Amino acid sequence: MLTSRRLAILATCLSLALPAGAAAQRDAPATALRNPVEIADGRRLNVVCAGDRGPSIIFANGLGSSVLDWRQVQGEVARFARACVYDRAGSGYSDPSPHPSSASFVVEDLRALLDRGFVKKPVVIVGHSAGGLFATLYAERYPTDVAGLVLVDPSLTNQFRDWTRRYPAQRRRTLPILQKGKALLARCARLAQDGQLTLARPSICTRAVGLSPAGGYSSAELAYLSHQALNPAFYQTLIAEEEAALPFKGETDQNSVDESRERQSLGDIPVTVLTSGVRGINGVSATPEEEAAWREFWRGGHERLARKSSRGQAVELPNAGHLIQKDDPAAVVAAIRKVIAQGVAETRRR
Repeated sequence: MLTSRRLAILATCLSLALPAGAAAQRDAPATALRNPVEIADGRRLNVVCAGDRGPSIIFANGLGSSVLDWRQVQGEVARFARACVYDRAGSGYSDPSPHPSSASFVVEDLRALLDRGFVKKPVVIVGHSAGGLFATLYAERYPTDVAGLVLVDPSLTNQFRDWTRRYPAQRRRTLPILQKGKALLARCARLAQDGQLTLARPSICTRAVGLSPAGGYSSAELAYLSHQALNPAFYQTLIAEEEAALPFKGETDQNSVDESRERQSLGDIPVTVLTSGVRGINGVSATPEEEAAWREFWRGGHERLARKSSRGQAVELPNAGHLIQKDDPAAVVAAIRKVIAQGVAETRRR
């Protein structure tokens, strides 16, 4: 993301909507979304799987997102595959990491998780936003682990640097918003640490994790969101991930893990990149010219990403925003089916 959707939400006091498909989860037990798996040094990552046949699918969240964002897609994919969502370190029910936040550590955590045997490799990784960046890096680093990639409006390598070099005014407008959001997250972390956040008194902090005063959650969703809203590690992790992904100083960002990555091939791994057709520049005022240029920048970056594989394609969804998995879940499911079919066809040829 060029600007942080989550920080923009915090800065403007907006709340997230109830996850799609919540009504279907109404009778799930409160522990339904909690399944910690130990990976290293006693640290645990939370993973929730559905389906027990077919290929293995792992979903990677965007920054500040959660397993709930995939509920509608996961339920459908579980009909024909083993579909697993997980919380990165410090989010949801996962333990925080002692390491500085970086794309490299996210990749190594995911590999350690996949090595625990709850899925069969190779896997199809479905990554949204920054999760798409992490998924791509994983496939570059461990190609034999990956049967395919579905990248859902993914972040781009060096996107903040490259975009703001073209439009310096965007940098000047963006940084104050990011800094304000960072300060709000830090305040939420302090309040949580001091036990001053309560569910009985909704705040910008509880709204930021998706807890709406309207309620209507299943017991499992309420337990999950409540844990996240009152956990100081969640806000601290968000700060670390946002600082890694979007610079507050200088020109570098987390997406520039290695400049050579832009030239690295994904070989013949099946790759589908889904692009939002209506996404604008989140949280930042822009001229019509800048909005049009941003959409072209975003679309072009996704097309280049798809070309890194000999079996890559980019698909623009004209009516979907950045949260494609909520706006057009059928398109995400169809992309997963196609990538699986490509992988099966390749296996048969061999």
